[in-house]
This record gives sequence, C-alpha cells and structure tokens, in this order.
Amino acid sequence: MTDDRPTIEEMEQHEIAATILLGALRLTLASPARVDRETAAAMLMVTPEERDRQGDYGAAKLLDEWAQEVGELLGDEE
Repeated sequence: MTDDRPTIEEMEQHEIAATILLGALRLTLASPARVDRETAAAMLMVTPEERDRQGDYGAAKLLDEWAQEVGELLGDEE
C-alpha cells in the first residue's frame, strides 16, 4: 500500500508557490492601471526561475505550470 499524502516538503513548496501567486494577484488587483494582464503574466513567467535558483524546486515546478496556464489563457505560445 502506498501513501499518497504529500510530504511536509511538498506542502511547504506548495505554500511558497501559492504565496507568490497570491502576491502577484494582490498587486494586479491593487494597481490595475499599472499592472495589466500581460505584465502580470510576465511576472509569473520569471518567478519559477527565481524559485529554482533559491532551491525551491517544487514551488518552481508549480509556478511554471501555473504560468503556462496563464499564458494559454492569454493566447501566448510560450
């Protein structure tokens, strides 16, 4: 029998990614005139690399997946 529950490390990485995403969303909603959809998407595109550089590999993977989803919603080909 396998244990499908996430590890503490996985939960921490998810929390890091969610905190970053929430921060970007707050900034976008607080300053819609300064942060348009494309700028918000660009912010999300660079965060995975920084998280990877910091050693937060799980968070980087989640942020990359979420950034790709945002790019698809905006019609980007990246």
